[in-house]
Amino acid sequence: MVDVACNVCSRFRDPSFQMKSHKLPLLLSACALTSLSPGALLLHWNLDDGTGTTAADSSGNGYDGGYLTGTPAWTATGGASGGYVSFDGTDTNEAFRTTSFPTISGAGFTPFTISTWVRFTNTGNKTPAVLRTGANSSYYSIKTQSGVARQVARNTTEVVNTAGAVNDGEWHHIVAVYLGESSRQIFVDGVAGPEDTMNVPFLVPTGFSIGALDRSASSVVDEFAGDIDDVQLYDHAISAADAAYLFNNAGSAVVPEPSTGWMACLALGLGLVRRRR
Repeated sequence: MVDVACNVCSRFRDPSFQMKSHKLPLLLSACALTSLSPGALLLHWNLDDGTGTTAADSSGNGYDGGYLTGTPAWTATGGASGGYVSFDGTDTNEAFRTTSFPTISGAGFTPFTISTWVRFTNTGNKTPAVLRTGANSSYYSIKTQSGVARQVARNTTEVVNTAGAVNDGEWHHIVAVYLGESSRQIFVDGVAGPEDTMNVPFLVPTGFSIGALDRSASSVVDEFAGDIDDVQLYDHAISAADAAYLFNNAGSAVVPEPSTGWMACLALGLGLVRRRR
């Protein structure tokens, strides 16, 4: 597809082609077909809802979260950004689960990123956020155990990547980046933690949940006890700079920037318009 864009751009370089200003949108559209950086924000639950049983997806993709049982404990202010939702860690169905879900991967592994803010004080084995795969014993998640932030990849066998303690009752930002079957990295409060390289065969994710390890349609385990805010899911591995940005700008999302190819195409179009006038 890149070749298509390049061919279009080369056509505009042809001196016999009379570029008119009204044709500039055509050029930009052709370049934009393929020159934007890959990756997108799939899901963004800012958790400012304040009422009801739905965590609205503000990404524009419509992947809302439905509360499994009862009524969520919303708080309107005091979150990492705006409001947040609390979990008491005791209700077996206290979790939000996606009501629909996008395709993250086709053939082979496709990188992805889970990002969330948490606030808690306990030391138990808890799961603030999990990307389910449809298999009961296989998933990708952000966990906390012994007060420490953990990145988990599990396909029958669990592989854990750990960072620092985060159970001091203050808001902390955790990012779990999955770059490949043998490459994962965790970030806490914008600081890169260790990289993990143990192999975990990939399984295609089928759903996303917060508040517990949501492994089946009937019940959940490892219920989180604490507060959660501003949950995001990306269909690519965000960079260290992106992780730092999310920490320093709670409530904001990372938006892919135009690639150098797109910018070159734009400059070419503007230059041609200027010369033909």
